[in-house]
Amino acid sequence: MSEPLVQALIASQNDAADDCLLEGLRLGSEPEKAVCLGALLKRNTVRGLSGIVAQFDGLPESLQNRVLETIRNFHHALRECGRSDDNHVRLNSLKIIAMGRQAKLAYVLLENLHAGDEQLSDMAVKSLVAMARWVSVESRALQRGAEVSGLGLQGSEESQILNPEPRTLNPELAAIYAQLMEQRPEIEAAVARALDVHRGRHGTDLLRAGLLLCDWPGSKTLAILNTAKHGGQSPMVRRLQQPPASESVESFLLGASHGQLRSHFGVAFSRINEAPVLDA
Repeated sequence: MSEPLVQALIASQNDAADDCLLEGLRLGSEPEKAVCLGALLKRNTVRGLSGIVAQFDGLPESLQNRVLETIRNFHHALRECGRSDDNHVRLNSLKIIAMGRQAKLAYVLLENLHAGDEQLSDMAVKSLVAMARWVSVESRALQRGAEVSGLGLQGSEESQILNPEPRTLNPELAAIYAQLMEQRPEIEAAVARALDVHRGRHGTDLLRAGLLLCDWPGSKTLAILNTAKHGGQSPMVRRLQQPPASESVESFLLGASHGQLRSHFGVAFSRINEAPVLDA
């Protein structure tokens, strides 16, 4: 595709320009796809960005990474695609939200969790668990990095997660800290809301996500254990009182191994010394 034509399509006010570039993105060679993707990103129209979302799983990995690097430009398109009549487009939207760790769009995941479609609810809960796991892994990486660097972890129980002074962190840890500060509260809130209202077959996965986030005293999912009227409290406590399945061992042990949280888990772990539980 010639440079003058590409520039003309970028400048065009006609929706047909988006359709032309999307067709090139679908049928072109990888270099041609890269040119079309760049043009669509410059046009920055909901129509064009939604078309990219629809084709996302068929793009080369390098172009998928480029989409994720510019994920903030896709927020409106992801909202629209998350409510599309085309299940394929909706599934791509949920996948991109999780891969791009866009916690502000977690409500789109919740909408699809309760949409009544099994395929959509499966992808929505997988996306929520993936985001919770990312938070858990990055939080521990931040804590380990701060400890290795000899930095004290400061702040009250109401302070943000791990809360080392950002200005004292090296650039890599500072980037992790900033991303967690931006994304973690929304992810915690989404999982807590899902635990409160969900009564379907995804309860176990949601509990796993909630437990992965129970790694600091201000956690919204940890607070469920102390909130009698929260719909997720009883299932969460029951899950903690049972021997965990192999894939849930990490989240099960996280609270018990974290010094600041043992008292919060005391009641839930009250049966851990019973012989059947220990045997299991």
